Amino acid sequence: MRFLDVTERANAFATCTPVLARLYRRFGFTVMQKEACRIDGEPYSLIHGTVDSVREAIAQEQGQRRAALETEMEAMA
Repeated sequence: MRFLDVTERANAFATCTPVLARLYRRFGFTVMQKEACRIDGEPYSLIHGTVDSVREAIAQEQGQRRAALETEMEAMA
């Protein structure tokens, strides 16, 4: 989260495998282009996310984990 707090960038771009692109959607990224390039025969997707959407997705993910942990702790008590 520190990167997202101090960066002056409005957008983040990256390339990754299609499997990781699907995972990164949970963190506020969208796939801009499937198979944007190939490296050693393996396809890579171009993904994009705004700093705000990534920050929001990470905060939601952390909140869900915290809520699940609290529920688990209550069940153990």
